[in-house]
Amino acid sequence: PQEQEQEQDDNEEAIEAARLRMENEAHVQQRRQSRVMIVKSKISSEIQRGPRKMIEYVEDSPFFWSTVKESENRIRRLSLRLNQLCDMILDLCSVTITFSEHCGRIHNLVKKSWEDVEQQYASDILSLNAQFNELGEQFAHMSNASKQLAVTMKAVLVDAFRDFSQHHLAEVSASSKALQILEKEYENAL
Repeated sequence: PQEQEQEQDDNEEAIEAARLRMENEAHVQQRRQSRVMIVKSKISSEIQRGPRKMIEYVEDSPFFWSTVKESENRIRRLSLRLNQLCDMILDLCSVTITFSEHCGRIHNLVKKSWEDVEQQYASDILSLNAQFNELGEQFAHMSNASKQLAVTMKAVLVDAFRDFSQHHLAEVSASSKALQILEKEYENAL
């Protein structure tokens, strides 16, 4: 009787814990969905507004050339910061790969059977064998997730930022050179 009461109490606690976990997951999902909707709204607004122009030519003046130079410098600073960010992300990728490898080794170690230590109790749900099996699964998930994080960060962030930076910096440099040539031709024509 006392064992049955304890088992019933344990079941009720497990049910309550599961209910609370589900409520928490629903709340987290709702917050995540809300953030996604806000970001989608902002992106839509920016798309409708269209691209911004950095410089609009009005007339040849020292102010115009100062604005051109400052805009070039802003693009160079953007490119430099993106490249610094990429370097740091690549360092993080390296760390996450190392973390993944360590998690994999821990997974392999704890997943080995503990029957030699526990003998007949190894099949119990609260046994070392069962608990370390679950722990091993968690380490396997962390290993896979961290490896995926590294691959994703490199593909989505580093490659895209470097491509963006190189493309736009090259365009700005080419436009600046063409503009300077046109300015010299204009000055010579006067």
